[in-house]
Amino acid sequence: MKIKQITFLFIFLLISLTFLKIDYRFADGIYCCGDDHDYYMHAETIAIDRDLDYTNQFLGVNKIRYKSGNTLAPKGFIGSGLFASPFLLFGNFLDQYDNGNFMNFSLLSYSLSAIFYFVISIKLTLSSLRLLKIKFKPLNILLLFFGSGLSYYAFERFSMTHVYEVFTACMVLNLSIKYYLDKENSKRYLAFLIPFWICLGLMVRWVNYFLFLLPIVTKKIFFENQNVKSLIYEKLFYLGVVSSFLFFTAHTKLVYGKIIYDPQDVYQNTTVVGQYLVSLENFTIFIKDNFISFLNILFTKEFGIFWFSPVIFFALIMSIMIFYSGIKNKKYGSLYILLCYFQVFMMIIMWNSTASSYGFRYLLCLLPLSILIIENYKNQYIGNLLYNFLITLSVFSLLSVLFFETTEKTSLRENINSFGSLERFSQPDYLIGYLQSFGNLDSYLKIFVTSFVGAIFFKILIAITDIEGVYNLISKIGIEINNADFDLFLIELTQISIFKFLFVIIVFILLGIYTYRMLNIESVDEY
Repeated sequence: MKIKQITFLFIFLLISLTFLKIDYRFADGIYCCGDDHDYYMHAETIAIDRDLDYTNQFLGVNKIRYKSGNTLAPKGFIGSGLFASPFLLFGNFLDQYDNGNFMNFSLLSYSLSAIFYFVISIKLTLSSLRLLKIKFKPLNILLLFFGSGLSYYAFERFSMTHVYEVFTACMVLNLSIKYYLDKENSKRYLAFLIPFWICLGLMVRWVNYFLFLLPIVTKKIFFENQNVKSLIYEKLFYLGVVSSFLFFTAHTKLVYGKIIYDPQDVYQNTTVVGQYLVSLENFTIFIKDNFISFLNILFTKEFGIFWFSPVIFFALIMSIMIFYSGIKNKKYGSLYILLCYFQVFMMIIMWNSTASSYGFRYLLCLLPLSILIIENYKNQYIGNLLYNFLITLSVFSLLSVLFFETTEKTSLRENINSFGSLERFSQPDYLIGYLQSFGNLDSYLKIFVTSFVGAIFFKILIAITDIEGVYNLISKIGIEINNADFDLFLIELTQISIFKFLFVIIVFILLGIYTYRMLNIESVDEY
């Protein structure tokens, strides 16, 4: 390996293992009940039980999830579990040789699934940009991904759906681009695959209806002046639509015991949409409240997307600019883009919540489309100065993932959120707390200790000495720690096999090599 490659690999390992958190990994499993467990149940019943019977996953606690007759099921949808199941299966195989009480291989391997699809999503986006012959710098694309907030759900809250939502959206966009580029009709099978991947995307999150618009957006925006073939004239497209519809229908019957198309039936809650529609009775107030909520999403100190998902903010503003540009073809294309944004934004406005975790997480599914819009139109609508400002904001947002929950003001707790609603997990002053945490030494210590970099460091110290020796070393350098959580952390480290840390390091070395080649560092201006 060249010096440049070794340097990149070292920096990649240091950064990625700092982002890789122990919070949800230093455990012996994921248990009922909550969103994380819902998606884990799907992976477990597919990979290990192979029966789509969830009764043994609930362990007797089943009343707060989906129940219809004798059928018990998760409220979360099956798609992410379907994608993660091969990783859980592999981890379950490794557990035969080394299980342990904390961080068994099943949980560890399952947790790496989200990172795998995160990297593949970046690869698909780079591929789409190259296919469209758009000039870009791969490192900037990497920063836009990390700076969107998606990295939190890849490296820490790995059992949520958002990485898988982005992955399926990337697939739909990439396949659509390849289909429209196929002048020789040699890849007509893509017409079948596009609706199939839309179906998989909906199985990850049923309410991501904007996926239906992505093939249209691709044609109207990126092939606006070209005479490309249309999907509606392909027989394989209709075969794909029918097959996907039947597949989706069958899976609802298998999982929920009956055919379901409305996600409200799965959540067994119809009050949110109903209450929102009732507010239409006073149309003036309805418009005013919605506009205020929209501005709140953009700029609130509680994860406003200008600060914490700038790529989505810039793409939205650019789409509005394209719509008002006066160019007929672009106007139609941008209208479809705005419909995509409108559909997802309206979900947040209806809920009046950031959804009790890091960032406006429901918006993350728009990331692939946002990147393609920005990279395609950056020279026409924002120029180099604003584009560089976007990259700078993305770095600012990227760091906020590290500082999340390191201080009281960057932690979620019961609060009146920025929409004026009482939420169990909220932090209306997150931006202020984040800025203040830069000057807080405890924040940096917590980042280190809760990362795999810190875990590996202390694991090595414990192997050389013992827990008492670790405390003696810490006291010699003038740091006083009197924390029960740190005591527990050291005890857990003694119970985790060194082979699991070696496994993580090897995986990330391979990911680093793949990422280096993917970014193609030596020819960043290839197109």
